[in-house]
Amino acid sequence: MVQRTEAPGVGVHALDATYLSGGESAPADATTRLGALVNRLPGGGFAPVAVSEELSDGQVLNVGGGLQVLHTPGHTPGHIALLHQPTGVLITGDSIWNMRSRITWPIAAMCTSHVQNKRTAHVLGEINYDVAAFTHGPQISTQARESVRGFLQRASN
Repeated sequence: MVQRTEAPGVGVHALDATYLSGGESAPADATTRLGALVNRLPGGGFAPVAVSEELSDGQVLNVGGGLQVLHTPGHTPGHIALLHQPTGVLITGDSIWNMRSRITWPIAAMCTSHVQNKRTAHVLGEINYDVAAFTHGPQISTQARESVRGFLQRASN
C-alpha cells in the first residue's frame, strides 16, 4: 500500500509500530497449541513498513471527515477499530468477525491474546454507530449496534 500510494508510511497504534517497522508479526497466542507452534516457526516476517504516525486511543484522524481510533488490543497489542462518526460507520478490524453473516470471534491462535481480545471488544458495544463493517465478512447495515451488542452479551455468558 505504501509503495502504490507513495505515502511516507502508515499510521498504526504505538504498540504495533515496532512490529511493522521491523517487518515482523506480533506473537501468536501461546495458550493455544497452534499459536505456540506458530511462535516456534522461523521467519514469517514481511518487508518492513515505514510508520509515519503512531496512533493512540481516542485520537481523531483527519481522514474522510474524521476517524476516531478505538484501541481494542488482543488481536495484536495495538489493534484498533475505527469509528467514522459523521456517517455512523464502525470498522471493527479483527476484534470480531462476521463470517457467513454470523458474528464470531477471530481464530484464537491468530491473536496475541484471545482472552484480551474478548475483554476489549466490549468497546464496540458501548459506542454509537449505524453500520458495522468487518475485515472478515459482510457489513451489517440494519440494527448493527444491537447485533454486535447481542453477540458480545451472549459470548460473555
